[in-house]
Amino acid sequence: MRAVEDPYRPTQEALVVPARKLAGPNHFRATLHLGSALAVLSVCGWALTTALGGEFAWAIGLLMGPALLDLVRTAHELSLRHRVLVDSRGVELEWAEPAPWRPWMRQRSEAIAWNKLHSVRSSTFDNTTRLTLHRADGPSVEIGHGVYDVDAHMLQRLLLDERDERIEAPRRLAADVAGFCRERFATPVTLELRPAVGPRVIGSILAAVTLAGAAIIGFTIGGLAHAVVTAPGVLLAGFLTHSVWTESNPRVIQLGREGLAHGPSHERLELLPWTEIRFARPAIVNREVVSVRIATHSGRDIVLTGDYGVPLDELAAMISPSVDVVLAIRGARARARAQLDRGA
Repeated sequence: MRAVEDPYRPTQEALVVPARKLAGPNHFRATLHLGSALAVLSVCGWALTTALGGEFAWAIGLLMGPALLDLVRTAHELSLRHRVLVDSRGVELEWAEPAPWRPWMRQRSEAIAWNKLHSVRSSTFDNTTRLTLHRADGPSVEIGHGVYDVDAHMLQRLLLDERDERIEAPRRLAADVAGFCRERFATPVTLELRPAVGPRVIGSILAAVTLAGAAIIGFTIGGLAHAVVTAPGVLLAGFLTHSVWTESNPRVIQLGREGLAHGPSHERLELLPWTEIRFARPAIVNREVVSVRIATHSGRDIVLTGDYGVPLDELAAMISPSVDVVLAIRGARARARAQLDRGA
């Protein structure tokens, strides 16, 4: 195993991700093939005692050939190593994949340094998710579905977090991105979540109205004797109504000089200082931004979903601007000041 530039050696702070081959389906396949082989041997033994038994046994044996080859491949796959190793230099992946036109698996391994890892993307097609690691100096590495027992999205998140910690965090600290945000939001910007009237909200309202009406009618017709029967309906209607109200209650985000304030209302805002924010990363599913994840140095994550009046990817850029954008804006400001000084 070698890295991009020099021999790859795991360091003392190396983190071995608990990512192994998804063994459950393989064990099931191996057991199924072994049971089928024993059943076929029993049938062949019985067929040999009857007329035309030999020809019948040979035919079954030929048909069981591909199944036995798949059993060999499954057993070989279980014996190979599946590992994801993450340390300060980069990421090393080891897995097995089918060898073309051969009844065994082949071991694959890739090592990518953090400064050579351009991006990590996951794509879902036909209920299968594949992970692609794009290198800055070579071909991409594609991990197929079911290679590891760790979800592809979770593995993608881990690799992106580690890359951000190793590469982007020092750059943000050197560029003083937190100070840039203080200057940019000296005048606070407030965003409110716009309630979305979807099928869930409409269904909750209809159910609440129906149960409340049934409870009132039952209580009116039956009198106090039906109070015990109608009480659960009234309580359920109240619970559904409260759930709808809570869901439609707007969440508030305020970008100010001190940091990001968020909460269920203007009176219940919680301040998150700019220096506490590691990054804000949009989550993309099927080429659509569905949420924004704000990671903090304390380990707490804040997930923003819904419509805040601006696209979610732009909201992520407002909360955690790119280092290149910060440097470009500061450079433009410096050039503008220099021109004003020369004009004066």
